Amino acid sequence: MALEAVAWTGLTFKSLDLETDYIILFISFAFTWLFYTRDRLDISDSDWTNNPERSAWYASQPFLKNLIVLAAVLITICLPFRISILLPVLIGIIPCLLYTTPLRIGTYTFTLKSLPVMKVALVAFLWVLLTVLFPVFSTTSRLPSFIVIAKLGMMVGCFIMLQIHTNDLRDIQGDAQAKIQSFAVLLGSTKAKMFGLFLIASGFYFGWKVFETNNLLIFCSILTFRTLLYTKKFDLYWQGLITSQGMLAYFIL
Repeated sequence: MALEAVAWTGLTFKSLDLETDYIILFISFAFTWLFYTRDRLDISDSDWTNNPERSAWYASQPFLKNLIVLAAVLITICLPFRISILLPVLIGIIPCLLYTTPLRIGTYTFTLKSLPVMKVALVAFLWVLLTVLFPVFSTTSRLPSFIVIAKLGMMVGCFIMLQIHTNDLRDIQGDAQAKIQSFAVLLGSTKAKMFGLFLIASGFYFGWKVFETNNLLIFCSILTFRTLLYTKKFDLYWQGLITSQGMLAYFIL
């Protein structure tokens, strides 16, 4: 996932015709490394249900906590060199820290991850901050119009939502037991696939005229093929196509 962040961030630099900033690419890598590892180590009941082998592996690897500390140190070292991205960092870091942290309002205890559709929508928003706004805030180059940047951000958000949503199709049972109300849980598997197609169509709409139409059609066709044919039974074989979505976007678009 950290390499996916690098790919989406690199796509922003290329598509907006900005000079590639390798420090920003590394910061995107390190932030994703930090928070995804932290999320994996905060093992919930749904994690044990959805993927007990993976959960057991993470639980048995205490050295991963050291990797979180290392990522935080590297980010702290790099940020002073790109102080201009401080605003999107501050906007994003609080929900990242609270994403799986139990919160209490009166007698009601919840996590942001468990709120309806938050698992998909919030993470997509954070990825847009990371992969679109980090490059935009860091650059000294002349930026394109706000509309172009907004369309790129909306496109990335739609495709990131699709990536998370596809994995949620696999996790419906465990998420439902853990009361995580993802789109997949709320809609059911059949309607959830239709929602995936809606996200692809929306991503195409926002990406149109930002990227070459034929390239965008090829990319969206691959995502459509994946969405329609994906089944939990063969999840292992689909994961390469799911987890490489950002890299596909970079090389195709």
